[in-house]
Amino acid sequence: MATKRKKVPAEIQRHRVIKCKYGLTLTEYIEKLADQNFECAICGTLLATEGINTHLDHCHETGKIREFLCGYCNRALGHFKDDIKRVESAVLYLERHQCTPS
Repeated sequence: MATKRKKVPAEIQRHRVIKCKYGLTLTEYIEKLADQNFECAICGTLLATEGINTHLDHCHETGKIREFLCGYCNRALGHFKDDIKRVESAVLYLERHQCTPS
């Protein structure tokens, strides 16, 4: 007979994930977000203390924590592979092809 595992409450699981992934306590995580005024560091979108739209960005090479981003900005950096030259090229591209309403 298999042993049934107890389900870990969501809040405790969240504490564990934040501690394991970022090395922060939940309190430190929320304080860091509050220091950013609960806003995305790139676009200023309002962020919740939890949820799929709030991402604590980090360097994938060193693991160093950067700042909180919204889902769109976090994915954009990922698609640009954190490459500043790619981001700069994208800005130049958008400037060359600005869409202005008629």
